[in-house]
Amino acid sequence: MGPEAPPLDPQKFTLLLKTRLCRGKISYEKKHVKHQQEGWRAPDYIADDLMAKNPIDADLQVYQENSTNRYRVVVNGRRGSNVANKIANSLTGAIDTLGELWSSHTELENVFYYPHF
Repeated sequence: MGPEAPPLDPQKFTLLLKTRLCRGKISYEKKHVKHQQEGWRAPDYIADDLMAKNPIDADLQVYQENSTNRYRVVVNGRRGSNVANKIANSLTGAIDTLGELWSSHTELENVFYYPHF
């Protein structure tokens, strides 16, 4: 995995999953999973939304906000692959999402928020 943004405050957010998106699909393969809280898996509506955004390959981190239980999904993609631009351009109103774009010289990061059902 490439360079990352600073970790979120553990008093406010719990890291549930740190892995890879492989052709848009969340990977639970041992070689990709860097952290998985007690076998946690992303809800289908998050996995489906990420797949619909069609990123090719990217780093993925899923956090849960401790005060609201809302999910915060961070997708880091290489600028050359145009992954983050595809994701940012394909946001829809179907799910309560909010995109924030953070960029450096080589990485693009998108942050999406999903309600907890």
